[in-house]
Amino acid sequence: MAEPLRKDDRELPPNPPAAQPAAGQFNVHRYGNPHRRGSHWWFWILLVAVVVWFIVWGRGNGHKVTHTVVPVPVSVPAPQNTVDVAKLLSNPQQYIGKQIHLRDVLVQSANGTASLFIGSSSTQQVLVILKKGSVPNTLQGKPGSVAQGAVINITGTVQKADSATELEHTAKINHKEAEAVAQQGIVVEADRADPQPM
Repeated sequence: MAEPLRKDDRELPPNPPAAQPAAGQFNVHRYGNPHRRGSHWWFWILLVAVVVWFIVWGRGNGHKVTHTVVPVPVSVPAPQNTVDVAKLLSNPQQYIGKQIHLRDVLVQSANGTASLFIGSSSTQQVLVILKKGSVPNTLQGKPGSVAQGAVINITGTVQKADSATELEHTAKINHKEAEAVAQQGIVVEADRADPQPM
């Protein structure tokens, strides 16, 4: 006699075939319900977060990249024909008619706004005749004057010295000084006389 069939062994009815949508209908099983909103909203939030992270922090492996600007020292070239008083006096005839620049020279004596003697000492000096407006109007409260002992920059033209008599009048110097300048043979007519800060 055969054993009775167990409940598990019974044949189950076959699954009915999936109903095919009629032409022009939306297949809900294949594409999802079109009326259901926000089924994948978390995906878009995650995508935006990843893009923002790469834009803000992702570019330097998490390190902020800074660019350091290193200043390049720029040297201001000295004006052409920069000479010192000793060089000027060693061969004065060579400089007649030339524009020169005397830098950081000591004022030995000053004669108002007319002239000054510059150089390293009273025996190593040259006469500078100040043109009108060559000295800035701001020096120790005395417009157009330069004090003895000041350090100054002079830009001007080397000229042949006049006679001692003429120098006394134009440069406002005494006869002895005028004779020494005439014998030296040159003066500097200053276009610019700039006292340096002490």
